[in-house]
Amino acid sequence: MPTSIFAQRIDSYSSLFEISDSAFVRFHYDNDLFQAQDIYYTQGVCLEVVNPAFHRNPLNIILLSSTKASSAKSGMRIETAAFTPTSITSDSILYSDRPYAAIMALNFYHMNYFKNQKMKLSSDVQIGVIGPLALGKEIQTGIHKLTNNSLPRGWEHQIQNDFILNYAARLEKQIVSYASLFSLNGMGQLNLGTYQSTISIGLDFSFGRKNNLYKGVEHNFQYFIYGQSKVKAIGYDASLMGGMLNRSSAYIIPYASINKLVVEQHVGFVIQFPHIYFGVDFGWITQEFKSGQQHSWGGLRLGFY
Repeated sequence: MPTSIFAQRIDSYSSLFEISDSAFVRFHYDNDLFQAQDIYYTQGVCLEVVNPAFHRNPLNIILLSSTKASSAKSGMRIETAAFTPTSITSDSILYSDRPYAAIMALNFYHMNYFKNQKMKLSSDVQIGVIGPLALGKEIQTGIHKLTNNSLPRGWEHQIQNDFILNYAARLEKQIVSYASLFSLNGMGQLNLGTYQSTISIGLDFSFGRKNNLYKGVEHNFQYFIYGQSKVKAIGYDASLMGGMLNRSSAYIIPYASINKLVVEQHVGFVIQFPHIYFGVDFGWITQEFKSGQQHSWGGLRLGFY
């Protein structure tokens, strides 16, 4: 059961992770060390801010909006992600393995809520860089020094600098719900751009004491477990195939060796007190390229509202 941050692993947009207030700040941190690994999607960091002030963001003109929506939220997120091969101790290119890659991006998004239809429509524009400018080497090296782990030695072979411009649209529909105890939602998502071009469909569920998104605040104290399942069709992934504009990377994986369909799963739990949000997430994804392997990681979420 999975998540995508639209284009990456951290998911801010799913109804599972709603905070009812119109303004909040939330921090996300993923690392595969939580699963005793240090490969592939090795780390993700995201800071998101939702505030009514973002309704006046000029970029909203290209985001999906509807006058028929019961309510809406707008926000911004800053994110980084790092990817490594199965060994970080070699200073040589590990052919048939994942290339080193890092991204840093700024996202602006808008979410529309349709109470009567029990639907949520979200869109996102992402602007950033992939390559050394994203500071993947510096961030991972710093963390490994702090934790007294082996220092990575192969970042000089990473995907080279290129511009990221991505657009995403996501539609969610509540299929069934029972009081505040259980909900099941369907999801469809499209990503297009220079970083990732994908189409996804999936299901998510929650079980526990959770406010129904379309009924308003029922409980100030919430606690629930969740699962997300998604199948994703891959058209392009710059973290594997290199940037679209800069083709000078020393090592990439060609499209013929990319798995065109992947399955991503997530399970976790959320606890919400008044003004505090805390969550734990465990993710897993099938092989993204033919000579690769499946991968898992863990994450923490902390928000204030």
